[in-house]
Amino acid sequence: MANINSVGYAAAVMLIVALLLGIAILLVSKKFYVKPDDAVDDLLDILPGANCGACGYVGCEAYAQALADNPESVSVSLCTVGGPSTAEHIAEYLGQNAEDFVEEIASVRCMGSREFTQNRFEYTGLKSCAAANAFQSGPSICEYGCMGFGDCVEVCDYDAIHIVNGVAIVDPDKCTACKKCVGVCPKQLIHMVPKHEKLHEVRCANLLSGVLTKQMCSIGCIGCKKCMKVCEDDAISMRLGVASIDQNKCTQCGKCFEACPSSCITEYMIYRVEKKPEKKKERPQKVEAATKA
Repeated sequence: MANINSVGYAAAVMLIVALLLGIAILLVSKKFYVKPDDAVDDLLDILPGANCGACGYVGCEAYAQALADNPESVSVSLCTVGGPSTAEHIAEYLGQNAEDFVEEIASVRCMGSREFTQNRFEYTGLKSCAAANAFQSGPSICEYGCMGFGDCVEVCDYDAIHIVNGVAIVDPDKCTACKKCVGVCPKQLIHMVPKHEKLHEVRCANLLSGVLTKQMCSIGCIGCKKCMKVCEDDAISMRLGVASIDQNKCTQCGKCFEACPSSCITEYMIYRVEKKPEKKKERPQKVEAATKA
């Protein structure tokens, strides 16, 4: 009987201690309760809520918190989905001047559709770029080119990228520059470029020699440097044998587009792949003597 009373007494003490601790925790939580920053809520109302991470933060709430905590050091123009209007509203709310907002779009550095290249073998595995790339760098004869299985299509929430004739193509009117497609491409073919109506870009990433590139893809960069020679703004350089255009220097004069013999430089934000017709070389006409001897 004594043992039963002891157990009951101990249980009662433990119950009382638990209740007291619970009350103490409740009082402490109320005393040190931090009210959510109204600025964060207001900024969240301005942001589009895409939570894409393109701003460099894990989501809209994290970006809003950073803006609220450090309004002088965090840029108001990081939300690519919201665009310039969102940047202006954020700047107005924080009492700042709106920064220059450079709109961007994703671009695929490959135009090797079935019309211009071919496969080395028939791939029968999982229809995924990541899976295909793990097997001999994919079925395409060009190991640097787009495989066209659409991992980028799957992650795009805006229906802005599609597989057309075996190659990924971005629709500039729908792209919000969320950058999800950039991270998912196993070939690292997708990058961001300024959304300029006369955008010029080398859309090839083949690092092999010009001779080998030409054998693999009729629309690939052969490293001839003709585009670099005609550029008067020093905007084109060769990187590992492939021409690259510095968009900060490019004036969209179009001379590189005309000079490229492979048609791997595109002009304007196109939503299609097209090869320029080859120019036929005219034979020099024989000059007849004006007068006969």
